[in-house]
Amino acid sequence: MKICNTCLESLSLEKFHSLARSKDGHAGQCRACRHTHRRNVRISLGFSVQKTFLERLWDSIALCEHPFPCYSCCWEWQGYCDPSGYGMIGITTKTWRGNHHVTRVIFEIWNGTQIKDNQLICHSCDNPPCCNPFHLWEGSYAKNYADSHEKGRHSHGEIHGHARFTIIDIRKIRELYAMGHGYGFIAHAYHVSRSTIARIVTKKTWAHVS
Repeated sequence: MKICNTCLESLSLEKFHSLARSKDGHAGQCRACRHTHRRNVRISLGFSVQKTFLERLWDSIALCEHPFPCYSCCWEWQGYCDPSGYGMIGITTKTWRGNHHVTRVIFEIWNGTQIKDNQLICHSCDNPPCCNPFHLWEGSYAKNYADSHEKGRHSHGEIHGHARFTIIDIRKIRELYAMGHGYGFIAHAYHVSRSTIARIVTKKTWAHVS
């Protein structure tokens, strides 16, 4: 249970959005209060109640609390992610149509350019749901493979500069999951998102730790 800092009601954690950077892993406002607040802000600013594409895009990204620009923190996508952990968004505009990777859309908007179909958007932070444009760079499949190969040999796991966990943590997380604890319980204990725990358990990240 958690008390909403707006309506002051005691609600179950399912009533709150996940927020990895908070102490308990959840936002301070409940979903209903957050929706009402954002709706009122949009109205006061003259926006329509129906969100535009850009509003919907940025509303689904968990920004850090540091002054902008922030070059170090990951801004994780809170919406749907593909099986590899990369954010996806459905778009119907003149430029994009259908489902697209969020990082590709943000990179093109941020840099004002359209990248070629045979190019990839890569992460300097190696965190798939991260949408911070300062962590994104354009590269070919060959460059992306070379980058991941190099990091796999020289900069992975707890020696990586942005590592949140130690090898002991990773083994403990997998042990907790094997004992029957769910992703939500473990994520709450380590103050991270459920998707982060899921990638560790399924060895999509930290695969070198046995």
